[in-house]
Amino acid sequence: MRVLTLVCLGACLAFVLLTTRPVCAAPSGDLVRAREAFQRGDYATAIPLLSVLLYPTPKLSSRSELSEAHLMLGVSQFETDNADEARAEFDRALRQDAGLQLDPMFVSRKAVDFFEKEKADFKRRAAAEDEKRRLAEERDAYRRALESLIVVEKRPYYVNFIPFGAGQFQNGDNGKGIFFSAAESVTGGVSMLIFGYHAVKYGFGGKVPRDEAGTVRRTQQIQIGAGIACLGLMAWGIVDSLMHYQGDTQRKADESDLPEDFRLRPRPNDNRRPRTHHSLRLVPTIAPGAVGLGLSWGF
Repeated sequence: MRVLTLVCLGACLAFVLLTTRPVCAAPSGDLVRAREAFQRGDYATAIPLLSVLLYPTPKLSSRSELSEAHLMLGVSQFETDNADEARAEFDRALRQDAGLQLDPMFVSRKAVDFFEKEKADFKRRAAAEDEKRRLAEERDAYRRALESLIVVEKRPYYVNFIPFGAGQFQNGDNGKGIFFSAAESVTGGVSMLIFGYHAVKYGFGGKVPRDEAGTVRRTQQIQIGAGIACLGLMAWGIVDSLMHYQGDTQRKADESDLPEDFRLRPRPNDNRRPRTHHSLRLVPTIAPGAVGLGLSWGF
């Protein structure tokens, strides 16, 4: 009984080996037959054999066999006046192995020249794709590095006491800065203009004609009022600036914060005004919950 079981198992194993062996060997055998037909110049026989090995899904596992099959199919297509199909097959072959060469002993000189031309075009396209990929990776790394930077703005305290909205502009309150700048300019300008007019017409400490005394008095009142208004606006601007003053501020950096030499590529359509600073340097930055590299500058 045991002997019979062993015989059955051996017969089953032999059946499996016999039935699976041709299936595994079939692609290599077809490639050998295709190679022989190709070397004989029998392209009509080589084309269907190679097409079955490559399409709709490749039946060859190694890159060397795949590249050889595509190369032979490309030459076969070229020799049968199918240049477009040959070009596509050469491209697929070179993608498997960019160092492929044709032996003029087995193919025509026209086929060799056509392949070399396609090979040169393939290398140019591959170089362009590599450069494009490299630039994309560089831009991505640059963008991620820029996103990790923190801009630290050092705001001098004395700017709060400069009139005409300087403190507001430093604090980022541009609307208030414009208001104080315009209001102080108008009131201060009116006061200085009247003072200058009186100085030129009557001199310092000069006598005013009796018939012009009333007019001069009224203009002096306007001068004094405008001057007081200007001083009041200046005081208001100083107080407002001090109330909103922050010595150091942090924000995410953008490309306009970097010097030209550090920028990845100039943007011809970028109309943003670059920020102007007297000094700019990279410094370690410690923020709540984060440690990174910061940009620091001073006025």
